[in-house]
Amino acid sequence: MDHNIYHARNGTRRHFNRYQELGQYAFGDKLGLWIVVPQQLIVEVGVDIVYMVTGENSLQKFHDLLRPHVKIRTTYFIMIFASAHFVLSHLRNLNAISGVSLAAKSKTNWIYCCSLWAKQLCSTKS
Repeated sequence: MDHNIYHARNGTRRHFNRYQELGQYAFGDKLGLWIVVPQQLIVEVGVDIVYMVTGENSLQKFHDLLRPHVKIRTTYFIMIFASAHFVLSHLRNLNAISGVSLAAKSKTNWIYCCSLWAKQLCSTKS
């Protein structure tokens, strides 16, 4: 995916690598930043909230499958997910977790197959 921004004026093309650069070019050095940065911040915060809620919901559903009678507050799941995300975000690159990723994929496939097998067993008994 190419994140470069181009602007054509009078037959010449100017290359912008960031939205801040485009805002500064369009509105001036100070006003451009005052227009672009708050909008980027709003989008970033919104994406982070959606990411945390989605991760929390997935983690909570996984916990409810394993231990349905144990109730844990939603905020705790958000904190657990945020802690795991914080640790993973401080790795130097994604190659450092390639072994973890491979193990997670195998475990996911194994759990998926076992859950289908258990569902089939339950449906044949009833």
